[in-house]
Amino acid sequence: MRAISRVAVTHVLADVRQCGDAEPVATCAVRIARAHGAKLTLLHVLPWLSGEAGRCAGRVSPRRAPS
Repeated sequence: MRAISRVAVTHVLADVRQCGDAEPVATCAVRIARAHGAKLTLLHVLPWLSGEAGRCAGRVSPRRAPS
């Protein structure tokens, strides 16, 4: 079996959701980033907002085709 070549890790991106598994994911991401001296970004994506809430959040409505 061939050995895997070493890769320089410079940035770790972790998806942190608001659920029960967020803490272990963040802890693991911190450990990896520290081990490699890398930057760490924790990302949480909000669900799609509709209606008035979406407009207030800056969502742009798709253009409607002319009737």
